[in-house]
Amino acid sequence: MDATTKFNLPIPETTDDATVPAHMGLLADAIDTELGKAGAQSGKSIINTEQFTTSTSPTYLGTPDRIQNLILETDGLISIAFQANWVKSQTVADSTAVALPVLNGQQIYTAKDHDYAGVVSTAATRLDTDTDRPGALWTTPTGLATSPRWHNDPNLTTGQVIGGIEGTSNPSGGVMTVFAAAGTYEVGIMFYVIGTGYVTVKNRRLWAWVKDF
Repeated sequence: MDATTKFNLPIPETTDDATVPAHMGLLADAIDTELGKAGAQSGKSIINTEQFTTSTSPTYLGTPDRIQNLILETDGLISIAFQANWVKSQTVADSTAVALPVLNGQQIYTAKDHDYAGVVSTAATRLDTDTDRPGALWTTPTGLATSPRWHNDPNLTTGQVIGGIEGTSNPSGGVMTVFAAAGTYEVGIMFYVIGTGYVTVKNRRLWAWVKDF
């Protein structure tokens, strides 16, 4: 029995026995397997609930911003898009809120220019204490970014880009794309606090999809 070149689906040959039910069964099983892989190529996590953490090490919130079982059959790319609103403790001036994108629980890195060695974290940090103006948090091609504060609380369900602008300048945003070897992956956003206090996050939207080659 031969097979297709792209998805390796079985093709009966003229020299095969004329067992149509068996051949149809093999084809159905092969298609079922490929459709199963297709279902594992993308995912989303939409959480509007406001949640917080006081953890001083990276952790998921009570309802995790997490997408599991993304499968790369061969080496390829994992694309991640995230948008949320967040604030830190208003009464703790010496604390810092941190948002950290992770792949299988490990932080994701980006390359730095020749003045720096190796790679650096893709995390975003927030130091201001204005809880009346939640800052926006979003992905960019090189990691997470944030605005210190916004005068309102944007939360459109349709027609809002991944990204933001602080004031009238410095726009940024987009999809973060990570290369990875073949395997099964979990994509997520963790949070923690440097110092004391807490970080609160709401209107969280996470999408991820993979492409192997």
